Amino acid sequence: MITLNVPQFAIRWLFSFLKHRIQRVKLRSSNKFSDWIEVTAGMPQGTWLGPLTFVMYVDDLNPQCVVGLHKFTDDTTLTEILPSEAAHSQMPQYLDNLLTWSKNNCMVINSKKTTEMILGTADKIPPPLLTISNNPVQRVKCFKLP
Repeated sequence: MITLNVPQFAIRWLFSFLKHRIQRVKLRSSNKFSDWIEVTAGMPQGTWLGPLTFVMYVDDLNPQCVVGLHKFTDDTTLTEILPSEAAHSQMPQYLDNLLTWSKNNCMVINSKKTTEMILGTADKIPPPLLTISNNPVQRVKCFKLP
C-alpha cells in the first residue's frame, strides 16, 4: 500500500479495522452459537474493502504478457496473440511467471478453475497443454470472462 502512495492514516485505519477481529457461528437448527475466535487472516465478507484491497494486492502482478493481463476482482486472464500458425506460444512462460508471482505472494492458483481457450487457426495444430503442478489445464471451446 505504501508503494501505491496510500496515505499512512488510511493504512493505519485499515490495519485497525482488520486487527483483533472475532467471529462465531450460529447453528441454524438449534439456535446455538459457537465460541468466539479471533480471525487471523482474510477480509470480512460483504465489505467494500475486500475488492479494493485485493486490487491493491495484485497491482504488481505482471507476468510480462505480449498482449495483456486482465485483472478483475479475484480473476486474472492472460492473453496472447500469435501472428501465424507457425508462431511459438509463450503462454507456458507467462503461466510460470504467474505461478512464481503467486507463490512469492502467498497465493495459490486454483488449477481446477483454470482453463485455456485457443481462438482462430491455432486450434488446428494446438500447442502443448499448459500445466499447473504437473496437472494439465483444461482446454475449452468457450469461456465467459468475468
